[in-house]
Amino acid sequence: MQLFLANPDTIEDVFLRRKDFPKPVHMYKMLEIFGRNVNTVEGQDWVRHRKLTAPPFNERNSNIVWTESIQQARGMLDWWKDYGSNGVRTTAKDAKILSLNVLISAGFGMSYPFASGRDPPTQGFTMSYQEALSLVLEYTLVIVALPKVLLRLPFIPEAWVRAGQATIGFQRHIAKMVDKERSLISQGVSGAASLTSLLVRGSEEARRKKAHTDQEGNAPNGLTDEEIYGNIFLFNFAGHETTANILTYSILLLAAHPQWQDWLSEEVEHVFGGEHGGQAWTYDKFPKLKRCLAVMLETLRLYNPVVAVPKYTDDRAQTIYIDGSAYVIPPKTLVMLNICAMHTNPRYWGEDSLNWRPSRWITTSLCDQKSGPQEPIEQETLFEPRKGTYLPWSGGARVCVGKKFSQVEFVAVMAVLFQKHRVEPVMETGESVEKARRRVVGVIEDSLLRMTLQVRDPTLAAISWKKR
Repeated sequence: MQLFLANPDTIEDVFLRRKDFPKPVHMYKMLEIFGRNVNTVEGQDWVRHRKLTAPPFNERNSNIVWTESIQQARGMLDWWKDYGSNGVRTTAKDAKILSLNVLISAGFGMSYPFASGRDPPTQGFTMSYQEALSLVLEYTLVIVALPKVLLRLPFIPEAWVRAGQATIGFQRHIAKMVDKERSLISQGVSGAASLTSLLVRGSEEARRKKAHTDQEGNAPNGLTDEEIYGNIFLFNFAGHETTANILTYSILLLAAHPQWQDWLSEEVEHVFGGEHGGQAWTYDKFPKLKRCLAVMLETLRLYNPVVAVPKYTDDRAQTIYIDGSAYVIPPKTLVMLNICAMHTNPRYWGEDSLNWRPSRWITTSLCDQKSGPQEPIEQETLFEPRKGTYLPWSGGARVCVGKKFSQVEFVAVMAVLFQKHRVEPVMETGESVEKARRRVVGVIEDSLLRMTLQVRDPTLAAISWKKR
């Protein structure tokens, strides 16, 4: 039995009652390719995983994300400009390359130029970490659906064979990195701010504390090697395609609605004073780029990667309240918190709730008397939606640990792309500008849900980048 909920107060109540409405982790077992992770466990196991997986997503790591995202975006923009008036049809593919490279830098401390191609294999490996991770993410569904032994048989597609090899290679690379980090710990060498380093060190510290507690175990245990591998895979799986897809949607939407490009450029120019690079582009500028973040928030509102958040009543009936009336939900009921309904309800988003309008996220605050006169753009603040009406990163205790990571990456990319450049659809023969824009909107609206929501065929929308 399934029940869909679209009431904000009830949704918030379900989030708060985590023990009454646990996550149906059986639906996520396919993500245990390399081991259990924070997304596939519940109860005390989840508490242990959460305590060790949340701390790596800190300000030190966000600084890495910011710096790497700027570097990658500049490389991607240069790549796109080379296409000239013929336009780019690889927006989605290139966004995935950018997202992958940011993940590798923030996750493992390795940096690759955007257009560098494949890194040669490390000695003793058949493929580089970059290639192994890329293949694992591209063929996750195949890897999940087929036993590993089948991926070695001669009659299956060659690409699947490579995916099987990548699965083995990815785990070997991770194991080597984990061993290296433990060696540094034993030598008393401080670690980097990468997700892998912080995760391994946090787990080892938990093990050390556990060894000094009584037999009842007052301190949580660390993660097993398989759980470390599983969580590292999850970080990459959850952060790669989702961010890349949102970048793709946003860029195509901006191409179809050019007035918002000018709106973005005004903010970026104000924050950076016209400086294209150098010392001005520091992480402390991130909170000032509210319009850039508003584009992400609005795109997620209408094109969220997942359409619902699943919960479960398990073995007991549960009572919920909707507008003062009590409803009893039977045991073993799958409760779906309806993201699509909440994100488009006119009651909370206005009569234009189905329209993409980033400015709905910006409000103008009153002038601060202490700080003196301010320019209008400096008085802008982000709109806070009513609780339960906006759920792109889920909610409650299980809110996505990578929320800030994705926001920093997206904002940095938007700032680079639209500071000095604009994007427009490439017109087909006999097509007007307006018709070309409507065609791009049609490409966007032709979306489908694979593992996440994505544009069915983004190559149908050729777009060209030009200097302002």
